[in-house]
Amino acid sequence: MTAVKGVVGAGRPRTVGSASRRGGKHQPLGSIEQDEDEERSRVLKTKLPLSLSLKQAWSTTSQDASPTADMKFDEFQKIEDCIHRHNLEKIRRRFEEGDGHALDLGEFTAAFEELLGVKGRREQVKAFFEKIDYNSQGFIDWNGFCSHIYLELHEQDDAKVRSKEVKFVTPANQLSGPHKDSLCRISHMNDGCLASCSQDGVVCFWSQDYRPRRKRLAEIGQLGKPKWVTDMALCINQSKLMLTTGDCEIQFYELANFEPYCQLRKLESIPLRACFWSNAATGHQECIIFIGDKQGCVTVIIAPNIYEAFKYWKLGSKAEGIPTYQLERLLEDTDAGCKIFRWSLHSELVCEIHYFSELNSFASCSSDSQASLVLASPSGSTPPDLLTSTGYGGGSRLRATVPTKCRISDDHKVFKVSKGVSTVDFCPSSTLVVTGSVDELIRIWNPFLTSKPVATLAGHGSPLFSVIVDSGNNRLFSLSSNNTLKVWDLVDYNCLCTLLPTSHKCTGIVEAAYYNPVSRALALGGDQLAILRLQEAPGVSTSVIQSHKGGLVGVQYTPYFKYIVTACDKAVMKVWDLMTGACLFEFSADFKRGGGITAIDIDESGRRLVGGGEKGEIKLWNFNNGQCIQVLDKGNNAEVTDVKFVTVNKNRYIVAVGWDKRVNLFADTGESLSQMQRPIEAWISATEYRHKEDILCVAFGSQFMATSSYDGKIIVWSMVSGRPISKLNVLDYNTGHLGAHEGLVDASVHKVLFLQTRIKSEEAASLVATSLQGCVYFWNHRTAALMGKFSALTNTISSMALDGSDSILIAGGIEGTLIVWAIKDYCTCKENTSSPQKLAHWKAHNREITSIKFIDNWNILVTASSESSAKLWTLNGTPIGTFGQTMRWSLTAHTSYQQSLPHTLFIGQGLSEVTALPPPVGLHPSSTTSPTASKQHHGAAPNVPVINDLEDNEGLEVLDDLSDMAVPQTNDTIRTGSVGKRLRHLRSAAAGVSNGRHGVYSSLPCQALQDTSRTNY
Repeated sequence: MTAVKGVVGAGRPRTVGSASRRGGKHQPLGSIEQDEDEERSRVLKTKLPLSLSLKQAWSTTSQDASPTADMKFDEFQKIEDCIHRHNLEKIRRRFEEGDGHALDLGEFTAAFEELLGVKGRREQVKAFFEKIDYNSQGFIDWNGFCSHIYLELHEQDDAKVRSKEVKFVTPANQLSGPHKDSLCRISHMNDGCLASCSQDGVVCFWSQDYRPRRKRLAEIGQLGKPKWVTDMALCINQSKLMLTTGDCEIQFYELANFEPYCQLRKLESIPLRACFWSNAATGHQECIIFIGDKQGCVTVIIAPNIYEAFKYWKLGSKAEGIPTYQLERLLEDTDAGCKIFRWSLHSELVCEIHYFSELNSFASCSSDSQASLVLASPSGSTPPDLLTSTGYGGGSRLRATVPTKCRISDDHKVFKVSKGVSTVDFCPSSTLVVTGSVDELIRIWNPFLTSKPVATLAGHGSPLFSVIVDSGNNRLFSLSSNNTLKVWDLVDYNCLCTLLPTSHKCTGIVEAAYYNPVSRALALGGDQLAILRLQEAPGVSTSVIQSHKGGLVGVQYTPYFKYIVTACDKAVMKVWDLMTGACLFEFSADFKRGGGITAIDIDESGRRLVGGGEKGEIKLWNFNNGQCIQVLDKGNNAEVTDVKFVTVNKNRYIVAVGWDKRVNLFADTGESLSQMQRPIEAWISATEYRHKEDILCVAFGSQFMATSSYDGKIIVWSMVSGRPISKLNVLDYNTGHLGAHEGLVDASVHKVLFLQTRIKSEEAASLVATSLQGCVYFWNHRTAALMGKFSALTNTISSMALDGSDSILIAGGIEGTLIVWAIKDYCTCKENTSSPQKLAHWKAHNREITSIKFIDNWNILVTASSESSAKLWTLNGTPIGTFGQTMRWSLTAHTSYQQSLPHTLFIGQGLSEVTALPPPVGLHPSSTTSPTASKQHHGAAPNVPVINDLEDNEGLEVLDDLSDMAVPQTNDTIRTGSVGKRLRHLRSAAAGVSNGRHGVYSSLPCQALQDTSRTNY
């Protein structure tokens, strides 16, 4: 296996070659031959234009061309996007000329400024170098350079595929309704409610929760039996319902009460398909009715004013109790103002007919191989004297009620398919016509080019009977006669999903299908209606801006690049630009055992990311290109609940805790190792000090480590000796606690934090923990003394964070509430039974806040929630924006911030003073600030302005107490002796989730409506 295959292989560490030391002959990790090196360059050259052609206007024909000295590059353009195909060979020669076939930062910067013409962008070139040099070796080689570019492009392609993933909720929801025959048509109203029609004449309207709301049976025929209904069309703006029957007639009903309005009789042939279109530009007065019959003809009725036409048709004599108008009279009567045409288009019956207003044409398809699909204007330009009784119409016949016309060749477009076309639809966003045929193929056509299709999609094993375009998402749904459903991407023409009948379990033969864009559900009609919903991530609402497709589990910040890294339970991580909110990169964890990510952390250099998984896997990545650097194996499949980088006496470690109830300590050598690394045995063998329950969290302070578990135990360890120095238990201080009762209490400690500025203090509280339904505890970790305790929320606190000087404590609850306290002088020398000063609280999310990160340089904070969103806030609760929103923001321009404010907001009096603590590094942090400098929390710094818009929050409701917030209680209590694994989701299983919002509509008087629905059928 070559090194290139090892780089992109799924589920393996993507190790690449890198010089083991500066100077000497280059020895990459793993044997890489010259032909393999050339192969990588070849693949890279092939890949670059495909991924960057939209961003760069480079020439692919001139291989020796070079950028001119005065070439201008976009200020926000990435350095990677400036690399042209013809630059690669020159860059490679520059690497070969370097000492040890590698370049240090100075040589790399000089080479890129010369070869790419990017002078004046030294800082960006430096950042690009640091992305590749994730191990901080100070130099990079050609293999490392190529691998970084290749992996970044590879992950971009994977991210593109992931963004288009489609899943359905299976099995389908089988609805019980009034239909007793096969459905012929499904449509929907403006409010999203469905309407279905079966061939026995039963029309049923369904509510938004898919309950039969109203039904109607078509008029009884002369023999006392229901008429055969062939198709249905909704005239929503005219409040009419149109049915075509086997008696060669068109019936109109009132949409409000289903009463018959009028009918048009004496069609030339049995109508099989119908379409109704109204022109919104004329107030829906101009309408066109299309009827396709079994003789292959299309009857077109054009009404300049449909309301006047309806009145005129209603004046006809009654037949079967319905005002009836003979269709042949439209040729003679001018009072109705209607025009009628009957076009002979096919030699076989019409399978489907649609009107595409974007093309000003109707589409008619048939199994006719010579005229499989016809696109034509309704009236056409055929001379009126060109009448015929032969041709496509089906040969000689008796005198027609409405004369049949043949269109001239230039008046319509004919598409030929060997076995005809059974279904057709149109995508207005890309101007493409999609057809499905009996030959099991989907063809995509340019409507102006009939010679051959743009693309052909194969995959179905039986004839196609329905294709439906979701233009808003560039997706295509296709359904074959064996009830197999496929979803296609209309951009890349890839199959996104295949759903077999054994999965959706729709009974009978599906003969009608419809996609409802309002409810994002696919309705399938056989003998009854079945609903297939598109699957959403658990708890995700489509009404909120989503940062991920799954619930977020962690957020981290790297000050070196000014990037935000988020991870979700779908094993996907994203890199965001803090300054603008733009998504820069996305990659997948690729865990061998499957499962999602549960915890992440970034090292001190800000270049490597470690993540733990649901199945016990731990990986290290270069998050700038998605390269897996190393895999850590703790020897079991127990879930990882927390993972951290830690440095003790210049020795670097990675610590992982979780369901195995032990501390797994790995040596962090900073090298890319092909084999899995095991934890240090000394920590594993200390069984007598293990937790008895699952460990939830780990925190570090100087040479100390604290771990917390489900049973309320907190153990403080010495990282030097590997032995505990104190043991804390929140249950020891549970007397009289709210909601606690004998033997039954939720004692899980979800978060512990060290107050770094108080680690050496013998008197002050130095450890913060949260447990017991929203209580916050302050401990002295040396003496194991409880210094302070107060109730923060009525429910569980799921995450906490501190600022750099330990002056501000931020906590987030399982119901999305954020609270900010001033703790600079809290429990510094003696016990404190009161609460610290509350600065602000607000409703940040609608669901659990899983992670909080405070950014000291800007005095802002990032929150991640299980509702799939990550948000940026100022300390006073002003929302800056949501990562994933369309509009970009600028941290230095307050006008770019999100305008809407939280509905439940409290601002304390001392916030303007506390936000200056700690003094920020600067309103405009230098891009050259080193990671170590940004982590120095001690010492004075100039007092400069901070992001704080208290004046923008005037007029907001001020709450006196947290009890004013509409936050429901939870009943998630556990037995102290229970097993933690069984209670994994307990902390987020609230009795109900309230957004705490009190809008003006809540005060409006309401009256119950009388139920007038018809349910007796």
